[in-house]
Parts: sequence; C-alpha cells; structure tokens
Amino acid sequence: MTAASGPVMVVVLLTGGILSVAAGWCVVRTWKRGLRRDALIVAAWSLSFIAMGVLGLVHGRPDAPPVYSVLLGVSLAAFAVAYVAIVRRFFDAWRELTLDAWLIGGSGLQATWSIVLLTDNGVALEQPYLDLVHVGVAAWFTAGVLRHAPLLEHHSRPVRLAAVAFPLPYLAAVVLNKAPTPTWSDEWFYLPELLTSASFMLILVMVAAYPDGLTHDVVPLRSRVGLQAPYLAVLLALPLAFTAIISGDAGGMAAFLVLCGLLVVVLSIRQILTTGVNEALVSRMKERENLYRSLVQDSSDVIMIATHGGVLEYVSPAALPVLGEPGADMVGRPAGEVLGVTDADLMQVIDSVLDDGAPRRIESRVVDPTESSHLETIVSVRGGNVVLNVRDVSERTVLREQLNDLAFRDPLTGLHNRTRLVRSLEQSLDTWRGNPSSAHLVLLFLDLDGFKAVNDAAGHAAGDAVLHKVAGRLSAALPRTATLARVGGDEFAVLFTDIGWQEVGVLVDHIAAEVARAYEIEQGEFVIGVSIGVVEAGDAADAENLLRDADLAMYAAKRSRQSWMPFDPSMHEEAVRRTDSDRVHADALSEGRLELRYQPIVDLETEEPTGVEALLRWRTAAGLLCLPQPLIEYAERTGRVSDLTDWVVGAALDQVAAWREEVALIPVSVNLAPVELLREGAVASFRHELASRDLPASVLTIEITEQVLLHEADRAIRVINDLRALGVKVAIDDFGTGFSSLAYLVDLPVDVIKIDASFLQALPRTHTARTVVAGIVDMARDLDLVVVAEGVETIEQRDLLLTLGRTQCQGYLFGGVLRSEEVSALFAIGSGSLQVEHRRASERSA
Repeated sequence: MTAASGPVMVVVLLTGGILSVAAGWCVVRTWKRGLRRDALIVAAWSLSFIAMGVLGLVHGRPDAPPVYSVLLGVSLAAFAVAYVAIVRRFFDAWRELTLDAWLIGGSGLQATWSIVLLTDNGVALEQPYLDLVHVGVAAWFTAGVLRHAPLLEHHSRPVRLAAVAFPLPYLAAVVLNKAPTPTWSDEWFYLPELLTSASFMLILVMVAAYPDGLTHDVVPLRSRVGLQAPYLAVLLALPLAFTAIISGDAGGMAAFLVLCGLLVVVLSIRQILTTGVNEALVSRMKERENLYRSLVQDSSDVIMIATHGGVLEYVSPAALPVLGEPGADMVGRPAGEVLGVTDADLMQVIDSVLDDGAPRRIESRVVDPTESSHLETIVSVRGGNVVLNVRDVSERTVLREQLNDLAFRDPLTGLHNRTRLVRSLEQSLDTWRGNPSSAHLVLLFLDLDGFKAVNDAAGHAAGDAVLHKVAGRLSAALPRTATLARVGGDEFAVLFTDIGWQEVGVLVDHIAAEVARAYEIEQGEFVIGVSIGVVEAGDAADAENLLRDADLAMYAAKRSRQSWMPFDPSMHEEAVRRTDSDRVHADALSEGRLELRYQPIVDLETEEPTGVEALLRWRTAAGLLCLPQPLIEYAERTGRVSDLTDWVVGAALDQVAAWREEVALIPVSVNLAPVELLREGAVASFRHELASRDLPASVLTIEITEQVLLHEADRAIRVINDLRALGVKVAIDDFGTGFSSLAYLVDLPVDVIKIDASFLQALPRTHTARTVVAGIVDMARDLDLVVVAEGVETIEQRDLLLTLGRTQCQGYLFGGVLRSEEVSALFAIGSGSLQVEHRRASERSA
C-alpha cells in the first residue's frame, strides 16, 4: 500500500481525533449515569473502530508483518459484534437493521468496484460523469447513515444534521482530487467506508449521551426512506456489476463475484425476514380485528357506523337491549330517527365533526310504549366513517336528578334550601333590575321563638315534627308565586317577586298568626312564636346582602319582642360598630391589655381601711384606659368570660401576695359572674389559686349578685357553702335591686351585704331611702352579716350612715380608684384624718 496522501491523512486523523474525544466523553458520561453496560459496549465499539482504521492504513505496506492482517480481522470482528450489541440495545428488529446496513454498505462497495472495473476496461466514463458517480456512491453511504437516523430522534435538528452530514468531507475530497479511481492498493478505496462507519459511530456516541438513556421501546419506527434504502442500493449496484461482468476483466473477478453473490444472499435473507415480519403483522392485525370485533359485539354500548348523510350502515347487537329492536333492522334508516334526534340537529353535529375531527356529545331521550330511555351519543370520525357510540344513561340521569334535588332541597321539610334560595334570589334580582316596576321584591327572614324548648322537652324527633308542620302552614299561607326555603335549623325565608309594599304587613301578620297556633304532634301539644325580618330590594342589593339585612331585621324584632320588623340601615351600621368593637375587645384579651385598679373599703367609725375591691380596666391599642362593662359583655357573649375571670382572680391574688411582702395582708374582693360561680370545678380552682401563692382563704371575698338564684338556686347554694367551708367569704353585691332580696337572705349562706349605691344617693333626700337602708342594716346585724355601703361620696351620706349603726363603706369620699402602689401607701399611713385628706387629694389629682 502506498503512503497515505495528505488529504486522506488529514481526513483520517481529523475523523479519528473527533471520534476518540467524543467516544471517551460518551463512555465516561454513560458510566457515571450507572449505565455501565452501555458504556462498555460503546468503549468496545470505539476501540475496535480506531484499531480497524489504524490497521487498515498500514496492513498493505510491504514491510508490514502478517500479524497486522490478523489484527485487522480481529478488529473487524469486534467492530461487527459491538455494532450488533448497540443496535440490539435500541431496536427490536436489529437483525433487519443489520442486514440493511450491510446491503447499503456492500452495494456501495460493489458499485465502486464496478466503476473501477469499467474504467480499467476502457468503458467511456468522462471525468464529469465519473465525479457524479462518486457523488452518487457517497450518497448511498449517507443513506446507510439515514438507515440509523431514528436513533437521533431525541436530539435537536442541528445535531441530527451534523451526524448525517459527517461523510460529506469524502465528497469534498474526491472533488478536490478529481475523483481518482480507487484500487485495492489505494487508500482512497477505504475512505467511503471509513467515513460512513465514522458517521454511524458519531450517531451512536450522541445516542449514548442522551440524558436518560434509551431503549428500543422509546426509539421511533424506521422511516419509509430507511426501509427502501437497502433495495435501492442493491438496485443500483447489481446493474453496474452485471455491466462489469460483461466487460470480461478477470482481475479480481472472483472476489467481485463473491461480493455479488453475498449481496444476493443477504438480500434474499432480508426478504425472507421481511416476509416473516409481514406474516406476523398480518396475524397481529387479524388478532386485533377479532379483538375489536369481540369488543364491538360484546359491548354494552351500541356501536353504529353511518354515512356522512346520517344513514346507518352498521349497528351492533347491543341495540336490542338498549334501543328495543335488533340492530339489523335499523340499517338503512336515518340515525336521528333511531336516537330520538331531529335529522337537522344530527347533521349539524356530523358536519362539525367532519370539519374539525373533534368528537361531539349528544343527549337524547327515546320513548317507547313501555318506558323511556336517556341516551348519550358520542359522534366521531374513524377512517372516514361516522361512528356513533350510543350508551344508555337512564340510571345516571335519574341519579343526577336525585343529587340535584338533594343539593337544592331540604330533606326534612321538602322545601328549597339556602343554596336554591340564593340562586332564585340572584335570578330575581337580575330580572328586577332589568325591569323595575311598581311591584316590590321583598325577602322575609323567619326565626321560630321557643323552638329550643320543644327539642329540650320532647326531643329532636318532636322538633322535626314541628318543623314539618311549620313548613306546611307557611306553604298554605303564602301565594303560589312566593319562594319558601328552610335556610337552617329553625330559620325560614320567603321571597316575593310580585307584591305591593302595602300588602307586606298584612301578609306578615297572617304568617305570624299561623305559626303561633298550637301544634298537635305525637309527643304532645306545643306553642311557639316567630320573629320576622323584612327587607325590600334596593338598587345596590345582592343576594347575600339581602339575606344579611333580613337577618338583622329579624333579630331586631326578636329583641323588641315584636312579631316582625322592617330593615333599617341603622341596623347594619350598629352591626358594623358591634363587630368593630368586638374586634377591639378580642385584641385586648388576646394581647393581655388588662389592668386592675382598687377601691378601698373602710370602717365607717374609725375610717381605717379594712380591704379593697379589685376593679377591672383595659387599655385600647392607643393606650386609653377604659371601663370594663363592654369588655365583660363581649366575653360573656363569646364564651371567653372564664378566661377573663381567671385572669382577674390570678392578678388580684398576685397583688395581695406582693402587698404582704411590702405592707400587710390586705383582703381583696373580686366580682364573679353567676355563670362562673356555677362553672364545673370553680371551688377547686379557687383552692388552687390560693394555695399556689400560700395565701389564707380568708383574704378573698367573692362578690355575686342575686341573679345567681334565678337559675339552679340549689346548686348555687351548694357552691357558696363549699366556698365558705374553704374559708372564702361571699358577698351579695348590689343588694336591694334584686327580685326578692329579703326573702333569699334566709337561704343564702353569705358573709357580707353590699347596699347598692342608688340607696346612698337618695339617702339625704327621702325618708323612704333612710327607712330602707336602716332596715337592711338592722336585718344584717340580726343575721350577723357585715354591711358595706357602696357609693359614699359626701359627708352628709357618711353622717346619716353613722346614725344607723356601725357599717363599712366604700366610695370617693374615702378613696377613688387607686393603683396598687397607692393602696400600699394608703395602708401604710394608719391615721383616719390623714387617710381622708389623702384620698381627697388623690381624687382631685385623678
């Protein structure tokens, strides 16, 4: 073999260098991803390819030892094995692909050889035509690359183009060198095969570098060009070979004929494989056809095939149970007639499906003498035919109607529920806004009064029976145009869309009278009332706001004990203010913006302090100190009064413990709401609070009002006895303002009576007040109770009290509302006159 020429060596070295770098990078990357088998296969392919290229350049030299030829054969075998391994990695039909690649490569070699023989035998091939022949040969090698192009499907277009165009340097080389005629001893003879194989090698390198790896399951099917390429290659090569054989040159003819024979044999094998594949495909198609036929024949859905004009050509056997007649009897009839759809509507759907290919759904109803069926039909196009998939959805339709009824109807009374009411209200508002007239759109909101007592007395079954009767009476009392709904619990709503405002009052009074009649049910006779809020739609009204305003009017009627009340905007303003106020109070509780102030309790004769009453205060976010009543009302309304009580008791006892260290043990009185006195574990809670601070129980006085006896009086008395047994004192606050104060003194085991400040204010003015106060003091003395007069503010009040006997007092005359440090200073002074002066000075400074 002659020394390789410059252009050939450049191409060989450039190709080898690119492939070596790419192969090394591919092997490392594939190995790191854990695809070690793939990495080894690519490494073997790369090494065998490089070895084959190097050995192919030197094995023909005169001084080359024979072992080079052996090594070249080994590298060729390794190259072929690695090729098969890689192709099997990505394709099921790897045998066919391998034969196709050999046919293309062999045909290219055969065509090249034929051109050599024809040229040597003097066949007239002028240079321009010879260049075209070489270009054509290179193009067939490029077709071999295209045969494997599906492997590049997951790469970008530039990468695919680069791989396919990799053999093109050969075209440039043959053109630049005037297309020399290759011979067995010429390195140009191997260049097309070298570059084509290199191109395929580059394809495999890029495939192996695919980030997630590939298997034959994700590689797409081969293209039509790839399928035809082997046959076209042989079709080109064999005529050229036949022409070369006729030329009669014996040089290399034996090998030439062997190559021709191999092409024919490989082509025959390839065709046998193709025949087998085709038979397998035909068998698979028959299996699928049988499968699809069984699916259609055995399906519960009716499968119909119709012409573009809507005439039925095929109807599956399921038509008999679904549509009531055999499918064969329907063939030739219009599909619309069978499905209960007008021909015009069906043709409109079919035309739409034919236009854009998107399936359409039709719902219809077929009525026969015995029953009716709800049908759902999917219209689609398959293979140019109009396919109608018909399903009986009668059960689903009934279920949907039942669910819809459950979603919009109250199951107990059968009336509309809140959701349906809101929807009707929104629709009525839209209609009313579009055409307001003299008629009014009015909403009533009804809440039953005394209904809870029915549940408590006779159980929920009785309550349900009463609700059912209320619904019946309301339905009978309302005009047919009204919408009646149960919106929850014992609340109802009525919507009028065509009523004059002057009629509303009469109708509402009639409703209230009907509801108020006695109810005779199995559990007995019950009487309830109703509170009704009335609201009229305005220009800016919406459904939720109308319901809110009617609800506000209803609560206003309930508070005023009237049967009904129309909505007034001030009701909403008050609700907004209350909401804002509740938010402020909630923040004060959550953030702990609570404080205690103290008012001294003094002995009237000595004017010495005997204890203090803890008074709650709270601060706004701006730091303003406020009176406690709104905060207490909020806590009672929202169920947070227990938290408030616990804080007051704990803070008061903490201060007592602090005073014990600073001055003396100062008794403290704490106000307690009736509900807190009856709270489960109240006595144990007080015991724990006192013990945790090591305080004697006598230091604490609990102040309650007479209202504690309105409900569960016996239980209240038991709790008071338990507190007194613990050592805690109990005082009746605001005595004299209750319902029967004097009578309950006999039963209530208390220690202290606090006369309400209203008596002290009237004491200097009326003889009656003096008589009442004197009676209370005398009675308390006889019962061995301590009397505390609240609200003593003047010297005159003090002097009158002195004439009635020894009592204790509290009021601004003896001290205003003090801070804890002021209480410490007060108890440290010890002189009565100094105390009065100090307290008056404190009052003036406050």
